[in-house]
Amino acid sequence: MNLISKINIKVLYVIFTLFILSMLIFPVFALANYAEPLIFGMPFIMVWVLFWIIIEFLGLIVFVKIDKDIED
Repeated sequence: MNLISKINIKVLYVIFTLFILSMLIFPVFALANYAEPLIFGMPFIMVWVLFWIIIEFLGLIVFVKIDKDIED
């Protein structure tokens, strides 16, 4: 069961990463390809990329925590 859970976590992580990647490439990226509005002095497109980078980082933390729990 441990091996199956470990494989499932890895598959979920790959799916999560591919989803994040799809948010940062055409055609989805075109939805955020605007200089206005400015958010915290940054163009919207920069905030869009920064947002998805932060989501990826938080997701990585969650997946590492889940993976450690499965190992123990």
